[in-house]
Amino acid sequence: MLAAVAKIRDRVLDGAKLISGMTLLDVGAGDGLLSFEALRRVEQPFSVILSDVSAPLLKRAEHLATDLGLRAHCSFIQTPAQTLAAIADESVDVVTSRAMLAYVEDKPSAIRSFLRVLKPGGRLSLGEPIHQDAAVQLTALTRVLRSEPENSKTPYLSLLQRWRGLQMPSTSAEIRSNPLTNFSERDLVQLFRDAGFANVHMELHMDVKSGPAMPWSTFIEIAPQPGVPCLREIFEHHFTAAEVALLESGMRADVESGRLTGQNTNVYLTAEKLC
Repeated sequence: MLAAVAKIRDRVLDGAKLISGMTLLDVGAGDGLLSFEALRRVEQPFSVILSDVSAPLLKRAEHLATDLGLRAHCSFIQTPAQTLAAIADESVDVVTSRAMLAYVEDKPSAIRSFLRVLKPGGRLSLGEPIHQDAAVQLTALTRVLRSEPENSKTPYLSLLQRWRGLQMPSTSAEIRSNPLTNFSERDLVQLFRDAGFANVHMELHMDVKSGPAMPWSTFIEIAPQPGVPCLREIFEHHFTAAEVALLESGMRADVESGRLTGQNTNVYLTAEKLC
């Protein structure tokens, strides 16, 4: 998992085209994944502003920066992406983010804030997961299960639907109202164009492959996104013992042998603020 995240990090930073003398704003910086790698890549002078809505995450990032010997080149600002309050107009050369816009309800305001803080000629680079396709597929399963008579496969499929429905939208109305799923890669491009960015370039990466083999006890502890329950929590609060046994009997062998297939969809987008 860490290797996969590092791949996304590197792709975002490659798109940023960083050089010495720049100031980078990392929006939704979290614990500094992008920021600290940028500081490793670029010769001084080079500075990074880490912004995040979470004070505990910023505090953790500050401790990590100190441990890594990078604290002198960092500043930390608690602010939502929608406003980027306390960050001056036209004050940074590059804006980066990773897996942040999917959790922002007012995406147009956030993107306009990116443009506001960039200097003329500045550049943006981001990596963003796209969850809409997965939610649409789950919605289709929900519709089928509600409309067709029960058969020998229905109990197992119903458990899959209930499990996934507790982790992501499972109806069309939920898809439209959830910031995680109410946009596609094309919507993202249009949002940046509407905000006034130029030279917008988007690449869509879809990887369908088997996951790594892991113990069942590990698999059920992994949540697919922040803020959603893991499968163990779903078992404890939403499934009976018989339902847990049925789902486990259908999945455990594939999980522990590495045969369970999944799809990851990520967008890499770069854009510029014209002079």
